Amino acid sequence: MNIQAIIDFFSFDENTKVWNEIKNLNLANINEIRKIVDKFPEHPVKDLLSLRKIQSKNSLKFFNVEKLLITERSSQQASSSVIAQYHGDLFSKFKTVADLCCGSGIDLISLSKNKVLVYAVDLDKTVLLTAEFNTQLFSSRKIIFQNIKAEDFSEQVEAIFIDPDRRMKGNRFVNAEDLSPNLESILELQKKYKNLAIKFSPAMNYDRLKLPENHTFEFVSESGNLKEILLCFGNLTTKNVKRKAVLLPEKKILCNKENLLLSISEIKQYLFEPDPAIIRAHLLKEIAQIIGFQLFDSHLALLTGDYSAFSVYGKFFKVITYFNFNIKKLKKYLKGNAIGKLTIKTRGYSESVESFRKKLKLKGKNSSILFILRIGKGHIFLFAKRA
Repeated sequence: MNIQAIIDFFSFDENTKVWNEIKNLNLANINEIRKIVDKFPEHPVKDLLSLRKIQSKNSLKFFNVEKLLITERSSQQASSSVIAQYHGDLFSKFKTVADLCCGSGIDLISLSKNKVLVYAVDLDKTVLLTAEFNTQLFSSRKIIFQNIKAEDFSEQVEAIFIDPDRRMKGNRFVNAEDLSPNLESILELQKKYKNLAIKFSPAMNYDRLKLPENHTFEFVSESGNLKEILLCFGNLTTKNVKRKAVLLPEKKILCNKENLLLSISEIKQYLFEPDPAIIRAHLLKEIAQIIGFQLFDSHLALLTGDYSAFSVYGKFFKVITYFNFNIKKLKKYLKGNAIGKLTIKTRGYSESVESFRKKLKLKGKNSSILFILRIGKGHIFLFAKRA
């Protein structure tokens, strides 16, 4: 996709009619696409069609998506508009900030709100052009764009947000040492800029990182999906909190507490599966205290109790039955209950879900949820339904 050609196209007001025609196209209709390519040979219609397809694909991820210039790669790494707003709220106390590795500018739009001065930095010139384009609707904001390495940034600002590149040369990385810039370089920046937040992949193994003492890990989920791990320093931390789950869009916050005790129970009428942000933040005891549930195995990220209710903190399941791991008995149960559609959830079970599913030869009109759980040294099958 030719970014410069698209920017040049949108720089002329008279091209609005052409763009409106492209926006209203049925992108699945090849004949319509051919007609509009032939109709406007002087315009980069194929590039605009590619842009429109990416916009349509990300219509739920970004606000005002039809006004954004995004590529497939930038849309994958960029924060959603909901999470970008959370980042903006986190930095609202500062008047001068820098967005390092600013990408297509989704976070920049929120970070620059009510600021005296903002620096937007990216090593990729083309990416920086997209950020400039996407922030043009906010021309009253003072944003200075710099085409430099993030680790070379040296301006005076109160706080820094950095989203290091995780998708270099077609590969996707999750380890802190493999990012660009890597964690070592970012921590050198942190020595100069006390207030700093780093966005990491939700798959990163954060437990093994060697970090300065004053920090908070924020595990941010959106609509029940863990989206990022945010490592905060300085005045961006939460006092006396090392791990924090942030559940969006509800903006529910759960922080770690010291010396919480939780007893082990038998499996009761209901199971509770916490939001993945709570699980990754190791906040099982904290959520159990809130909802009044108990663990039934100290190694499982599931809780059990005697009631169900709607909760933004996770999902409730009604326990139907459970029995020891026995394939023959499992198949008999599935056949006897005409279960042809089965959602399988595993905890502490090494075989892949799809590999296990192939053994079952499901047939029937009914559906169910199967948990394969490691309890102690063995496993159980537990059937449930959403409560």
